[in-house]
Amino acid sequence: MTSKDEPMTLSLVDDIRSVESDEWNRLARRADYSPFLEHEFLAAAESSGCASPESGWYPRHFILKKGNRILGAAPAYIKTHSMGEFIFDQGLAQAVTEMGFDYYPKLVGTLPFTPSPGYRIMVDPDFDEKTMVSAILEGMRSYRNHAGLSSHSLLFVEPEWESLLDSTKDVSPGTLEFLRWAHQYFLWENDGYRSFDDYLSRFSKNQRRNIRRERTSVRDSGIRINTLTGHDLDDSVMDRMYDFYESTNRNFGPWAAFFLNREWFREIARTWNDRVVIFGAWAEGRGDPIAMSFLVKKGRHLVGRYWGASEFVKNLHFELCYYAPIEYAVNEGYLTFDPGMGSPHKARRGFRSREFGSYHAFKSPEVAALFESVLPMANNAERAAIGELDQSIPWR
Repeated sequence: MTSKDEPMTLSLVDDIRSVESDEWNRLARRADYSPFLEHEFLAAAESSGCASPESGWYPRHFILKKGNRILGAAPAYIKTHSMGEFIFDQGLAQAVTEMGFDYYPKLVGTLPFTPSPGYRIMVDPDFDEKTMVSAILEGMRSYRNHAGLSSHSLLFVEPEWESLLDSTKDVSPGTLEFLRWAHQYFLWENDGYRSFDDYLSRFSKNQRRNIRRERTSVRDSGIRINTLTGHDLDDSVMDRMYDFYESTNRNFGPWAAFFLNREWFREIARTWNDRVVIFGAWAEGRGDPIAMSFLVKKGRHLVGRYWGASEFVKNLHFELCYYAPIEYAVNEGYLTFDPGMGSPHKARRGFRSREFGSYHAFKSPEVAALFESVLPMANNAERAAIGELDQSIPWR
């Protein structure tokens, strides 16, 4: 039992596994929170060594309590590099270094290796959200200064949470330091579609025909698509998924994103299989799938993460990463599907472009001034690109 008279205490933990999972998830499993805030996802990243000091990720999770009850929590890390964040601030880091200032180490509130908007400070619904968020933000700023870190940032912030973040300025002076950097992401939105064909009816005649041809070509190649989730996800399935993840990244050379290992995939299947859905492609007469895509689901939302194939089949990437998940989303009543970063061809498949923000605050006034001078131009360019991508969707 928590007394209203008990003081709030803010602490840091350097291992998410030291926090009781049910108590963390009492906050994180709220329906409107990103699945990547959940204890199982964060614990797998740390226990597998993917988000660990050995890889340049030093966990510093902020926990706000009254007695033994968690009132608020924020996953955060000290970083000695920018890999795995997907904000791509390396050019600005170089400019800061050339000015004679340190850019690293820095404190980042983020969801490791997750380029999907959804970061927020979690709060107990029985307490005032603004008060809890302000206390943790002040704690981040204080820790940044005390630990001699260059900055503190919130990355891939949940767009619907940004208004609350902005509203803390009157009670949390540290929020005034934040500079907002605008970024683009893709999002499929369910406008009440009754079937995949109903969705196709939104497109121009030519694009409807193109999409049907792409899907038909996969079926005509003798490929069948199966959906795996829950207890289907044993070690053999996850090992296969990891092999596809690895082979896809090998194709990207110096731009590869080798952030996860085999143990992470296995651990996720053991502890978080209710959140994972895999679409697999089987060729006729073959026992093992020749391609897979890995997605995460929660509530009415679907997020695409990884994909790979052991051989080339024309249009199979579109089928596993876009069309099969969209059809699944329509049939299961999902409201949104975030397919992942990049690739303008997503617009031609009906993914709208939307904006999210990352928030950055710097210890050095000179570095803050540099960011403040370049962000307006960067944000305007990003918003122009978002508008152009959205207008390029071949709607009917």
